Amino acid sequence: MEKLKLYGTGNEDARSYFVFEKSLNFFPLFGKFLAKIRVGKPGSFYEYEDNALNLEDVTDSLENMRDELYDIDIFYGKERIIVTVRTKVPQETYLGYIKEIADF
Repeated sequence: MEKLKLYGTGNEDARSYFVFEKSLNFFPLFGKFLAKIRVGKPGSFYEYEDNALNLEDVTDSLENMRDELYDIDIFYGKERIIVTVRTKVPQETYLGYIKEIADF
């Protein structure tokens, strides 16, 4: 399975961030992560599935999704995608899912 390139990661208290290479695999692979932690996909993921969205055209854009456990921001930059996860769930719980979709 092809994985996302992970350029950086960090955490502080209840916040973690992940810097991914902007690639066409982001939507299908990160969608798997969201499914594993049971957070609904944002609108751009559905647009991508309907072939109505070109990731290269999405720049300087921010999406947010949240539920009772997670508050997640996805920032689409020119060459990178930055994901911020805010949660009280221990990082070890979801870090394994990131490892499944990304090369560290």
